[in-house]
Amino acid sequence: MIAFPTLTPAARVFTPGEYPHTPFVTYSGFQNRVRHSNVMLSSSLRLSFIALTEADMLSILSHYQGQFGSFESFTLPSSIWSGVTTISDYQLTDYRWRYTESPSVDDVYCGRYNVELALETVPPEGKFVGGTELAVIISLSAGTAVTTNGIQQSITFTLSGGAATSYDPGDYDFASILYWDEDPYTNWD
Repeated sequence: MIAFPTLTPAARVFTPGEYPHTPFVTYSGFQNRVRHSNVMLSSSLRLSFIALTEADMLSILSHYQGQFGSFESFTLPSSIWSGVTTISDYQLTDYRWRYTESPSVDDVYCGRYNVELALETVPPEGKFVGGTELAVIISLSAGTAVTTNGIQQSITFTLSGGAATSYDPGDYDFASILYWDEDPYTNWD
C-alpha cells in the first residue's frame, strides 16, 4: 500500500456520517427509528491543497492511482489533521479512508497546483455493517458462564444442574412439552 503523502491541507471540510437506520411512524403518530448497525458510515472529508509543487501534486495523483481509485482504503498521516487538538473527534478508531471521486487539479501559475480531494470513511474489518447480527459464544468452566457478542452488550446465563430428559420419536408427553401447531382445530387422539 502506498502511503498518503505527508502534506498539510489549506482547508478541511468534515461532515460526520450516520448510523444506518430506518424511521417509521406508528399508528398513534409517534416516530420511531430502528438502527441497523453499530457502525457509523460515510463520514466525509474534503481536502484542499493550495500552491503545491509539481512533485507534491504528482504524489497525490500517484497515491490515488496506487489505491486503484476508490477501491482500496488507507490511513491518513497526522499532517492532514494539523491544527486539530483531538483527532478522534474526526476519525473514529480503526476507521480508514477511501476516495469518493478523482482528485481535481488546477494548474494555477508557474508550476504551482491546487488540488482538491473528497474522501469518506470505511469501517474497520470485523464490524457488523449489514443488519443486527448477534454472535454469542459460550464457554463453561467450574460454575461460570462467559459470554461475548458483536453488539457490545452483556448477556449472562445462569446454568443449574438437573436430570437430563430424552424423548423417543412418537412418545410425547404433552403435559411437559409445549407443541405449536398452525391448525388450532387439530384433534389429538
